[in-house]
Amino acid sequence: MEEKSRLTFRIPFWRPWLLALTPLALLAALGVAFSVVGGNLAAATAILLGLAGVAVALLLPIGLTVWVSRWHVDPNGIGGRNNYLVYHRLNWSEIESIEPWLIPGYRYLQVNGVGKRRAFWLPLFLTDMPGLRSAVARYAPPANPLRRYLEQHPA
Repeated sequence: MEEKSRLTFRIPFWRPWLLALTPLALLAALGVAFSVVGGNLAAATAILLGLAGVAVALLLPIGLTVWVSRWHVDPNGIGGRNNYLVYHRLNWSEIESIEPWLIPGYRYLQVNGVGKRRAFWLPLFLTDMPGLRSAVARYAPPANPLRRYLEQHPA
């Protein structure tokens, strides 16, 4: 059986959608609570309908972003999209440092390359995180910052 040399990893759709929607839902809940306490049920209904409209409107841009957001791992290196959705690839030897970032519930690694600060952000909530860890362990040299980080932080 021939082993695939380039592996592709994706993020799940629902996580970025929830990240975008949660603050809006909290504000809407606050608005509904004040409207109901004030006796203005029409305003509460309008707030809920507005939240539903925003939630639906967010489906398309977030869906497109998730669709194009992929990270590739192969024997030569790793690649993924930066914050502007521009694809960047780094050979294993070009990875200079890793910086962990935490947006509540959403862990990322900022992957920095030689002369490429913030080459891309690697989400640590990919649909196949065990597969990503395995691929990096298989292909990256033992001293590679990404490999070392993933080995030292198994979850």
